[in-house]
Formats: sequence, structure tokens, C-alpha cells
Amino acid sequence: MSEIQLTQALRTVSSSLIFNHMTILQQSIQLRDRRRVRWDQYAMVFQKAHSFNKWISSADSSRISIRSTFKDRNILSGSLTLAVEYLRKPGIAALWALQCRTQAYDSTEILESLICQALKLDSASHTDLTFSFQLRRYLDAQGDEDYFNILADILSHFKLIYIIIQLEAMFFEAASRFQRHLDGLLDRFKTRAPGPILKILVASSGPLVSPPQVRNQQVLRIGGKKQLKKYTTRSTSLAPLKCRQSCDHSPDD
Repeated sequence: MSEIQLTQALRTVSSSLIFNHMTILQQSIQLRDRRRVRWDQYAMVFQKAHSFNKWISSADSSRISIRSTFKDRNILSGSLTLAVEYLRKPGIAALWALQCRTQAYDSTEILESLICQALKLDSASHTDLTFSFQLRRYLDAQGDEDYFNILADILSHFKLIYIIIQLEAMFFEAASRFQRHLDGLLDRFKTRAPGPILKILVASSGPLVSPPQVRNQQVLRIGGKKQLKKYTTRSTSLAPLKCRQSCDHSPDD
């Protein structure tokens, strides 16, 4: 598939999307930078958390759930935005769906965006036969299960992939169902080990949705003034940068 054909095909997919992940990321960056919160407070929310460091340094596919109090939702949002920025810089494949402050979306709209993000990152599948097949599957998909199956196939081409989801991005009634599908996606990658590594981060604030209890799943809770007082260092590093060394090597290396 030529570069022009590929660009046209991806533009066709992108033009039909309702959830624009890049626009929402830029809005999130602007909102974060306007708040009277020191930059390092956002970074240290994750950097000081043992559960987060354990999750991100593991060489296995895994998921972490991050919960904050409603009062500290802006700290959580700012930290997620910062994590997405850092995961993009070193070239690690990352997909995300952050909260839009003006509206929520259906889970299908979120999934369509994730698939489009994955297609743009996945140069390995950009051959006439494979890409055309995935594009046709995408256009013919009938529901969340179909979309998750497509997403799983595309993500299998990556060595390491991150998915960051803020549950407030979608309607309340869709959040629990979406999480169950994410767990099913994670199970697929676990059964393929050793192989592609999938890291899933699911975050929410307040009583929106209680994450399902998953065995051996890491859980990080954010909230309270005492906790935020600990984040006083001005280190400019962020934990996600350490994951590349631990996850870029296969077990046979």
C-alpha cells in the first residue's frame, strides 16, 4: 500500500470519528496548565506510588486501577495527561481516552478512536491485504465485541502497548461493560505470553464506577491533603520512562 493510499484510508477512518483523542488531550493540557498546582505534584502522584511502579516495571501484561476522591479529580486528570505526554515522547505505543469536560461518549465511539489510534501506529500491518482486511472489519463491525476483537488483532503487532482510559470519558452505563471487555482483552495477551505486552490503566474519580475486583490487579487510590503534601520534590522524571528498559526485552534476551 502506497503512502498516499495509506494516508487516504486513515483519513477516511478518522473523518468518521466522534471522539477526537488529540483534541481532548490538548484541552486537558490547557486545563492542567491553568490550574494552580505545581507541575511536580502531578508527576509524583504516580512516581511515589509503589503499586504504580510495580505495575509499570513488570515485564508481564497487567492492569492498574486508579481511583481518586471527587475533590482530587483535577490532580488525577493532570497526572493522566502528563503520563500520556511522556508515553508519547519516547516512542512507546500508547492509546488513550481522556475525559472531555463538556460531554461524555458512548463506549463504541471510544473504541472506534482506539482502533484508529492503533492503525496509525501500526506500520507492520500496512500492507494491501492486511490493512484492507482490518479496514473492512472496522467498517462492518456491529458492536463493542466486534471492535474489541479488531483492536486485539491490531495490538498483537506491537511489542509493548499502553492503553490509558479515564472512565469519565464515557457514559456511566457503559463504563462497567467497557471494563469487562478490557479485562477480556488483557486475558488474551496473558495467554499469549511470552509475546506482546499490554499495559492497561483505568482511572476514575468519585463514585462513578467501582472497578471490578480482579485477582492480582494493582489498585492506586489518590486523595486527601496529607497525601498531596508528600509530593514536594521537583524531579522532572516520570515513572513511565523506566518501563522501556524492563519491557523492551523479551524473556529470551
